[in-house]
Amino acid sequence: MKHVVIRRKNWKAAEKYGLDWASRVVRAAAFAVEAHAKTRAPVRTGRLRNSITTDVVKPLEAIVGPGVKYGKFVEFGTRYMAPRPYLRPAAEVVQKSLRNLARRVKPR
Repeated sequence: MKHVVIRRKNWKAAEKYGLDWASRVVRAAAFAVEAHAKTRAPVRTGRLRNSITTDVVKPLEAIVGPGVKYGKFVEFGTRYMAPRPYLRPAAEVVQKSLRNLARRVKPR
């Protein structure tokens, strides 16, 4: 399964606002990637789109990816099929707006 890992290390804002705040930012970013990927995923039966999930594995690490085996073939293509990326573009969109996302997550 191909997936996107969201991980932040040595994050100065995390030192300032605390691990709880940084964890909430990573979690919000992961769910934003999931939402964008679901809108970009090609739909024939809806199985690929419905299988995209987020798993928060550590406070500063989350994994977003499809639960179906053919997700990587759709993302990267094969020699018989052109790639139809949905996960990488979603991660790029969220990465560009990460500062704004972090500002919206209020420190406690």
